[in-house]
Amino acid sequence: MSDQKALCDTDEPSLHPSQVSSQWREVAAHDRAQKTNHQESMSLSESQAALAKIRTSVQNAGWRGAQKETDSIQFTAEEGWRAFTLSDDHITERERERKTKMDERSKKRSKKAEEARSSWANRSSKNTRNTPIQRENGQRRRRERDQSRERDQSRERDQSRERDQSRELDQGRERGRKRREKQRPPINGEWLKNAGIKYLARFNASEQHFKTVLLNKIRKAETRETEDSSVHQQWIDVAVEFAKLHGGLDDERFAVGLARSLKRRGLARRAARQKMKQKKIAANCIEDALDQSYLQTEATAIDPNLYAAARAAKKKRIGPWGAHQLDYPTFQKQLAKLARRGFSYGIAQRVLKASLEEAEEWLIMGDV
Repeated sequence: MSDQKALCDTDEPSLHPSQVSSQWREVAAHDRAQKTNHQESMSLSESQAALAKIRTSVQNAGWRGAQKETDSIQFTAEEGWRAFTLSDDHITERERERKTKMDERSKKRSKKAEEARSSWANRSSKNTRNTPIQRENGQRRRRERDQSRERDQSRERDQSRERDQSRELDQGRERGRKRREKQRPPINGEWLKNAGIKYLARFNASEQHFKTVLLNKIRKAETRETEDSSVHQQWIDVAVEFAKLHGGLDDERFAVGLARSLKRRGLARRAARQKMKQKKIAANCIEDALDQSYLQTEATAIDPNLYAAARAAKKKRIGPWGAHQLDYPTFQKQLAKLARRGFSYGIAQRVLKASLEEAEEWLIMGDV
């Protein structure tokens, strides 16, 4: 401090800041050196006395207790707590305390186990479902609870279904309203021709039937460019000529294909003629197609009507493909089935009385 005061009371002119800081650093280094010399000058007797105090604390209070009492004393690795030994009295006291704690814990566990056993015994004694009547009542209550739950679930499903149906109905009404509000352009000849092409792409039709379909489309249209029927007929004629030009309409080809299809379906010639008339095919085309399909020629090994009757019998599971025992009432019923398909009595009787091998041979030979 005297040095610091001397530096402050000097009458010398003011120094540069760097020179002042260097003087203060010299004073701080001097103080640290004095402090170090003071710590190193501790007497050996004081160190031995501190070591003896630590050893006594360890013997009396153990390592943990000695550490609490001498917490301010520093030790090296060689002078750690493990270097000191415990006294016999201290070891005996620690063992007695450990056994006391273990006995107390054991008593607590035994007491809890006894309380648990007594609680379980009390609950078992108070259980009132041991009797048959109580068990039956419990089962009845469970059944009623399950039935009530099922009724609630069924009611919820019904309500959900009703909501869905109502929502679908509302959506359908909304779509219908939008469809009605939507202004469609009036149809013309080009629209009718495209509609006819789409129809022939899905279905086969004769010329007369195709004209009827186009006429119905004109009648069902919301708006038309003109209401003149002669113009409508011109539209239809243009669509028919366009379909014929591109192979979409051919009555002869359509009649031949339909006749072969009806023969494979098991219809006689007269029944096939009636079906073809319903398709509005020309009469000459119908007869030509039936002649090609139902007349026996050199290419056909058996009578086409016999082949068609066999196809009908196999489809209806009668005759050779039916019951083995063919009594008179059953035979009459099967004859009626073939008669309704247009077959004569001779053809029907021959098919019904044929064997299975012979009937299968007819099907193979007639499928040309």
